[in-house]
Amino acid sequence: MTSVKGGASLSAVVVSYHLLEDGTGRPYFVARALGKMEVIRRVSFIASNFDHISKRTIPTDEAVRVPVRPYATNISIGRVLSYFDFARQVNHVLQVAAADLVYICVPDYISALAILKNKRDRRFVVIVDIVDLWPEAFPLPKPINEFFKDVSGFIFKPLRRWLFQKADLVLFQSRYFLKQFGKDSSQYGFLPMCLSGKAALGMDGLRISIREEIRILFLGSLNSITDTESLIAMLGLMTKKRKVCLSVLGGGHGLSKLEKRLASTTVRLIVRGITFDQRVREEELTQAHFGFNGYKETTEVSVSYKALDYLQHGLPMINCTKGDLAKITNDSHCGLNYEPGKIKETVERILSLSDYDHRKMCENARRAFERNYSYEHFRATLAGYVEGLLTSGRSREA
Repeated sequence: MTSVKGGASLSAVVVSYHLLEDGTGRPYFVARALGKMEVIRRVSFIASNFDHISKRTIPTDEAVRVPVRPYATNISIGRVLSYFDFARQVNHVLQVAAADLVYICVPDYISALAILKNKRDRRFVVIVDIVDLWPEAFPLPKPINEFFKDVSGFIFKPLRRWLFQKADLVLFQSRYFLKQFGKDSSQYGFLPMCLSGKAALGMDGLRISIREEIRILFLGSLNSITDTESLIAMLGLMTKKRKVCLSVLGGGHGLSKLEKRLASTTVRLIVRGITFDQRVREEELTQAHFGFNGYKETTEVSVSYKALDYLQHGLPMINCTKGDLAKITNDSHCGLNYEPGKIKETVERILSLSDYDHRKMCENARRAFERNYSYEHFRATLAGYVEGLLTSGRSREA
């Protein structure tokens, strides 16, 4: 490994098949944090030229975009083949070949393994940042999912540890993922998710009284891992007691299903679609009473960007993630946790809230964001990991 002596500065590259055009997401925060370090002289991006959300080719931007085949369905052979396209080329990109530090955001696993294999020929620091656990993240039917979890303890967990043994550091965006991955070791660490900026100023007075109408916001993609059934069931129970409005700021193949199911109800549905207009986002985030952060129970999700958006804007959550966020929601009283299929108690709790109760939840949400998901905390944590690796002069031999 290249050690840092005499004020030497190093070249770093952030590798991520998925890289949004709008400059948001974990790879950008990583690059921003690395760029603030004195020992790093340059940070580059390597990404695919395909946008996972819009399913279109991304034009040239600040990143080196590797051409890959497109895919139409998220869970498909086409997506796997697209990942293989990226992995086959990534080691040949000049910035990767010349890098002293390679930071890989996973998924996808395939490109991470390709770069780790390349450590046999040259020595550099490799950090693998795991943002999703596979195969646990697959939204499989419950019986198959339970089988996978049983098998993972004997096959997948040891296999993952073996595959990433050559990495100098393996990071996880949640403590829950770190625990699921396997044993404790100095090779593994926790790096929380984050968003830019501080918690939004309290604007709770903009919301209509929760006793008059309950407004719920859904951010992001309604897809195969979203717990749409529980959301629809909750809305149905609420409409028996109160006016209800659901705003959707996003898209996904599940949106049409949601619209059809709610067409025969009294729920007021507002579909904003996919938009990056900050004024629209602020309007929805400041008028809603709750943000929905529900996932199917067969999916391993611990923290989500939509949840961070909710908390940053003082919007309490209706949440069913596992691990980190569920604990924060419970301990900080910044929302309500529910179990898919068991929603009656959660609905009754929402219906019982006064405006004062809800304002306290909003305040708690902002505090929870500052304590757990601020950028400054993220930056300092990552800098500590990287400086420790670079100054130690050690590297895992291929």
